[in-house]
Amino acid sequence: MDGKDGRPGYKLKPDRITKGPPGPTGPRGPPGRRGTPGDHGLPGPMGPPGYRGEHGRKGAPGEPGRPGRHGRLGGDSSYCPCPPRSMMIGAFSKT
Repeated sequence: MDGKDGRPGYKLKPDRITKGPPGPTGPRGPPGRRGTPGDHGLPGPMGPPGYRGEHGRKGAPGEPGRPGRHGRLGGDSSYCPCPPRSMMIGAFSKT
């Protein structure tokens, strides 16, 4: 028993050039010219914290601070005024 007939072939025209399969890769060419310098990149991420070192020497004492504001009178000053001072304080003391 004979097989089926094949598909019809292509008719080539004499003015048409047909391409063949691609050939093997050629050898590597010479190196090109050096390019221009690139831009600066973005800053990198923060690194991990370092190890804790030893305590340093104690520093010199600081300068005295400014005087503070005068305080407010206490609550008892409004209803119990103190008596005025007199010169007779020393007369009542025991010596």
